[in-house]
Amino acid sequence: MESATIRAEILARAVSSLGALDGVDAIYLSGSLAEKTEDPYSDIDLRVVVADSAYESVRTMREHLPTTWGPFLFHSFVGEIYTVTYYDSLTKADVFYYASGTLVPSPWFTLGTRVLLDRTSHLASILGMSKGLHFTASSLDITGHFKTSIAALAEGAKRVRRGETIYASRLCAEGVHHLLIADDLLSCRAPFGSSKRERVPGHLTELARSSIGVPAIGDSPTYFSGLSSQLRRLVLQAEHQGKCDDQTASHLKDAIDQLLVLAEGLP
Repeated sequence: MESATIRAEILARAVSSLGALDGVDAIYLSGSLAEKTEDPYSDIDLRVVVADSAYESVRTMREHLPTTWGPFLFHSFVGEIYTVTYYDSLTKADVFYYASGTLVPSPWFTLGTRVLLDRTSHLASILGMSKGLHFTASSLDITGHFKTSIAALAEGAKRVRRGETIYASRLCAEGVHHLLIADDLLSCRAPFGSSKRERVPGHLTELARSSIGVPAIGDSPTYFSGLSSQLRRLVLQAEHQGKCDDQTASHLKDAIDQLLVLAEGLP
């Protein structure tokens, strides 16, 4: 059976079973299915809104319910409020459960929300209030991503020098991911990071693509120089936008300079 057919059947069963539960007020899709940009590899991003009084009883079923919706294989994760489940053809469903009282207007709703059930019209009200909202981030959020990116790249550079390419690849990918998130936040975009970066054209996206592989020791200076220059540019941008104070910016620039020294293999 084709993955798109399996996905459609899983979604139909999920909506039917969830909609039959007492207290489920609304069900909606996010992601590519909501935006109608799906392809054969798209996931099911399902959101379930539950009345506050019934929330705990419905949430406790989050592990069992997905096993009844289709040709179940396994859960890759069961969190406090969501599950990540795989079915035949490795079709994936991410299902989040929200208490109705916690639902607030958000710019995430402007990215594409497909309503499948809305018994109380509370979701419709939230969607209406979300129109025109933009993504914003605090200085703490943005500088936190800078710090995490620099730290991951620094550890990656050390592992490159040691020839530990497996570990280095994970660390460098993490560094690039947080670099992209910082760029998203400074540009008031959804903080997708590396997950959907191909939608954002430009030099930084191309640099991220080219930084997937870990460099050999001889290529290390060039590799980390490209990423460091973009980190420095973003720190300056954050400073200009008032998202990074002078002292923090100075420390971050010093750290970036030291990353370049480290990539050269100097003590």
